[in-house]
Amino acid sequence: MGKLPSGLTYKKLGIIAAVVAAALVISKVASESLVVQGTVETYGYFGVLITSVVSSLNPIVPVPVVTFVPVFLSAGLSFWLIVVVIAFGVTLGDTIGYFIGRAGFAILSDHMEEYMIKIKEWRKKHPKMPLGILFIYTLIAPTPNELIVIPLALAGYRLTHILPILLVGNFIFNTVLALGLVTIFDSFL
Repeated sequence: MGKLPSGLTYKKLGIIAAVVAAALVISKVASESLVVQGTVETYGYFGVLITSVVSSLNPIVPVPVVTFVPVFLSAGLSFWLIVVVIAFGVTLGDTIGYFIGRAGFAILSDHMEEYMIKIKEWRKKHPKMPLGILFIYTLIAPTPNELIVIPLALAGYRLTHILPILLVGNFIFNTVLALGLVTIFDSFL
């Protein structure tokens, strides 16, 4: 077998594969459930929005809400509106994470002055690099963006610089994943 990237073990890879497979099976079963379809029809895009915000703030079981696009489609919702609402909802959740980071900055700055000085010095040396990392992260990582957003907020990055990156990255990530999931469902399930 080939060598895995640093920090990734076959056990972790197996867990990731199991979570994705479970999400797909649950999505398939849910998309055929009249109760689930009725619930999605009742709450519509507002339900997709709330689910998106909540899922973006869930670091324990980070299953992207986009995994459930087939469920939303089976209830008659529009593909592109679903993707736009999900991207907006995830970005809203990321914004909540940003404000958590800013609150943390206010609390920690007094107690961890030396650490906060190091963060500010690093930011002066590399002002744009973390924003580039954030954009790449939003494109490829199916985990909460708060893992990057909160430290950026602690470092004093402005929301006006972070928000457009999050919105575009979330839209691209969710579009690609949704198209892939719909293709998988149509082809194999």
